Amino acid sequence: MNRDNEDNRPVLVCDLDGTLIKEDLEKCFMAYLIRTKTLKMRALALGLILTPVNLVCKWIERGSIWKVWLTGLTDEETEECFNAFFSTWSYSICEPVLRRVRGFFGRKILLTGSFERLAVRWLERSNLRSAFDEVIGCRVYPNSIRVERHPYGRSKLVCLGNIRPSVSLGNEYADRHVLGISSTAVCVGGDPKLASALETHPDRVIV
Repeated sequence: MNRDNEDNRPVLVCDLDGTLIKEDLEKCFMAYLIRTKTLKMRALALGLILTPVNLVCKWIERGSIWKVWLTGLTDEETEECFNAFFSTWSYSICEPVLRRVRGFFGRKILLTGSFERLAVRWLERSNLRSAFDEVIGCRVYPNSIRVERHPYGRSKLVCLGNIRPSVSLGNEYADRHVLGISSTAVCVGGDPKLASALETHPDRVIV
């Protein structure tokens, strides 16, 4: 993916799970699907087979290959699941992160490993969509469970292309790649491994 900062504005990149919110959005959604028995049996079977592959990909920080919970769900059914989930889900916003996002003058990108459609719906339901100029999340190929892109670890750099952020915010060790190329690296949540990886960064901030 070749992405440039065409308008030459400074860029802020913010992670979602564990950074902007304290929860993991997609994991909570999957737990909802299992709890309400909405997850198709075929998806459960495929999960037993393919989840180990995704875990290996995560271990090497390359992102998942399969999105099995989509199996057997039409676009309309998926949207219905989103709406039902959001009507009952409670979450915690990290206010220091949100203040930094809102106070930044420039282009603001939400870069998340969560399913992009799910993340966008959450932003809309939370009245936060206008806080970001762009959302880059996990996508699958049409009519497929095969992942087209999954921004995680090193693959987040691929998603950003030639962009070098002025500010990046992340919460886990895998975020060190994006934070490491940013002018200001904001470590959220106190992960000692992430803080240590960025110890020599000229402008490391811990919140």
